[in-house]
Order: sequence, then C-alpha cells, then structure tokens
Amino acid sequence: MFQKVLFGSLRAARKISDDVGSPALAFVPAATLGAYWMGGETALVGTALGLPLLMMAGGYLPQIPRGVQKPVEQRHLDSLSRLETALDQAVTHYVNGSKNAVCIDMNVHPQPGPRQTDALGHRLKGALRFGDIVAQRNPNTFTACIQASENLTDDAAHEIALRLQTALVRPVLADGASQTFQATIGYCTSQHAPDLTAPSLLDAAGRAALAAKRQGKGGMRSYEPSMGGQTLKSTLVQGVADALKNGQIHPWFQPQFASQSGQLSGVEALVRWVHPEHGLIPPNEFLSAVRQAGAWADLTNMMINKSLGALAYLEKSGIYVPTVGVNFAQDDLSDPGLADRIAWALDRTDMDPARLTVEVLESVVAGGTDSRVQDTLKDIAKIGCQIDLDDFGTGHASIACLRDYSLNRLKIDRSYVENIDTDESQRAMLETILMMATRLGFDTLAEGIETQSQLQVLSQLGCGHVQGFGLAKPMPLMDFEVWYADRSQPKDRKVAAQ
Repeated sequence: MFQKVLFGSLRAARKISDDVGSPALAFVPAATLGAYWMGGETALVGTALGLPLLMMAGGYLPQIPRGVQKPVEQRHLDSLSRLETALDQAVTHYVNGSKNAVCIDMNVHPQPGPRQTDALGHRLKGALRFGDIVAQRNPNTFTACIQASENLTDDAAHEIALRLQTALVRPVLADGASQTFQATIGYCTSQHAPDLTAPSLLDAAGRAALAAKRQGKGGMRSYEPSMGGQTLKSTLVQGVADALKNGQIHPWFQPQFASQSGQLSGVEALVRWVHPEHGLIPPNEFLSAVRQAGAWADLTNMMINKSLGALAYLEKSGIYVPTVGVNFAQDDLSDPGLADRIAWALDRTDMDPARLTVEVLESVVAGGTDSRVQDTLKDIAKIGCQIDLDDFGTGHASIACLRDYSLNRLKIDRSYVENIDTDESQRAMLETILMMATRLGFDTLAEGIETQSQLQVLSQLGCGHVQGFGLAKPMPLMDFEVWYADRSQPKDRKVAAQ
C-alpha cells in the first residue's frame, strides 16, 4: 500500500511540476514520506493528495494561461538506442516473469517533414504511458515499444495500436499548411514473437506491418506465424546441452563499486553464450531456448558453481572480491531444493555464504502470491547468503513484501538513474527512494551508471554502491583478472574503471 501511494505521489508530483514549470513540488515526495513516518498510511494519503492542492490555493504554483496547451512530459521522440534497450528489457521481462510487451511498427504516408515529424512524435508519445518508447527508424517509419505488463493482453495490444493509428491520422499543421497522414500498422507481443529476442520482436512487427500494407494503406495487422520470422531459437534449442557441457555458456562478471570510496565491492555474474558460429549471444536471445530445451536447472547450477569457483580462483590469485551476485528466475525460486543446491556449492568451494548474493527481480516478489518463493528465500537467508531485490521501482512491491522476503539490498533500476544529473524531479524521486531504503535498513545499489556526473550525484545522495557500463563492462574471468591488475596501478585508482 505504502509503495503504491508513494510512487503514485512521485509520478504525479513530477508531472505537475514539469507541466507548470515549478520546482516547488520537488518537496512533495519528502513531505509524503515524512507524513508516513509520523502518522502512518492515513497521513501519507492525506499529504500526497492535499499538499499540491494547498500549494496551488496559496499561489505557490504558477497559473497556466487559458488557451495555452500545457507541455507534456518527454513527448519528444526517443533515440534508436533507447528503442533497442527497451526491446531487450521487454523480452527479458517476459522470460523472467511472463509479463507481456508489444512492439508496434507504424508506416506513415506521405513522408513527413521535420516539423511534421516532431508533431507526430509528440502525439505518439502523448498517446502512451510514461516510460513507453517511440523512435523514428526511417523517414516513413515510427516504432513503439510498450513496456511489459501483466495486463497487456492481445486485445489491449490491439487497442493501443488503434490509439496510435488514430493519433497519426489527425491533420497536422506545420509551416502554415495542413497535412493528413495515413498510418499502416503492424504489431507483435512478446508472447507471440517467433523468438524471444529483441530483433525477432521487431522483425515480427515489421512483417505484420508489411502484411497490413498489402491490404491497402491505413490497415492494421497483428503478427501471425504464417508471416514467417527468425528461427535462431530453434538452432539454439538443439545446441543448449552441448553448449553447457563444453563451456560455451558461462558467466561474465561486471564489477560493482562502493560509491564513497570507489573500492570494488562485488561483481554481478551475467550469463553469456559464446557460440562457435553466431559469436557472442546475449541472454535475452537464448534464455528461452534454454527453457525450451528443459535445461534451466542445469543453467542455474552452472552459474552458481562457476560464480563461486571464480571467487575462489581469484582469491588464490591474490584478488579479493567481496561478493558475487547471481540472478535467479521465478522457476528457480519456486524450487524447494534450491537452498540445498546453494549450500552444497558453498561447501564444495569452501566459500563463506555471505559472499554469494542472490538477485531476484522485483516483479517476481511483487505479487506476494507464491509462498514457495518466500519460503525459498527464507531458507537461503538462513544459510547466510545476501539477497538483492533487482530492478527496484519497476515491479510495485509493497513495503510488507520488502520485509517478508528477507532482503538485504535494493538494486535501483536504471530508469531512475538516467537523468539524475540534469532533471531535478528525477533527482528528488531517487533521493526519496534512498531515504526510504535507509529508514527500512536496506543497503542500495544503483544500476546503469553511464557518466561521472551521475556517479557524483549518487555519491552525494548517499547511494551505497554503483554499477554500470560507464564504470566497467561485463567481462570473462580472464579479462577480469587483467582489468583488476590494470586498475590496481596507482594511476587507475578511481571508480571510473573502464
């Protein structure tokens, strides 16, 4: 209850603040949190709803002149790199939590000019939820990625596509002339993609758009298997067993740092497949193949054993890594034997249990309906392992849920970090999350650090640990050794490691 109201307050405050151009509402999250501490949930709800109204009545918020349309938050088009990242996250969420997402491909005629493109992008972004991505892939094509959601059924995907089509067909006024556009749309949900990969999802939406175009401009089609698609997954399914046996699938390690000292505080083990023909294959392109091949438990056992073995190997080489984080899916955590498998691996490597961090997605525990997951995490905590809640802020876990699952640390999702060095409302939101974590006794780690300015802000706000490509990328064990040796040189003692 608390987190739903808190994050609702944060989103509302941020939107109103951006719409009216006032920084005053940046104080609403802190006031909301303070009300909860002092008066419980009733005070929290009253503050979250009443404070903005009181501020407006008192004249602290500027009035918007009549006849002037309010600007809407982030209605500019996104970059192609953000679209690729969103598609990757969409299929990853489906693999880990069975949450559906949708890719929508929109072919627009006639070709819009620059100002018309801006207007169309503004409309498309305004027709979607905050966080959904829309990019222009070529002059005639816009592509949207709708974030993963349990409520995103086939009917809902159709309604979203229809909403976008309606937004595009309305006349656009630019350079003194009115222009009408037609949008031919194809879409595909992650549930129906030929392969659970970002390229496959995008390709399927494009094939559906092409099929719609054959029916005439202004058509709309959802992806169907008869339209064809990429078949990499079928090749990977057949090769999973050999890849695990031959060591083609193994963990890479991404360093994590203490934000205040810059010291190495741990690593996260990320599974990679180095295929002899297809090269390096990221997890979102092969995890579904592992599941389909019935090798998920084998993959989990490999990650546990090789990750702990890596710590033991590094320690013998004079490199002490405090902890290694291993990701566990819902299938893993629903297995009552997981804690015993972990205990066996710890015993075999003679490793202190506290040096293994079990990472679980917030979306897995947010529902709180699977008692097996809760029991397994309690058993793991009894062993002495640390437990991280991954992608915190995206799964709407309640405060009671945070307590019930024996958590040690919150891994703050990269979406809360992206603009903290330039966006005051984003910074206020993150500061409130860190305050909440401190009051509840959780350590914190921020993901997705790309720049030194982001790192500086996180350090100032008191975030415990940081991780991201701007600090160090994931790397194989042997490369990690080289990286560590190079970083240990006197000239490289900063956090910015790679």
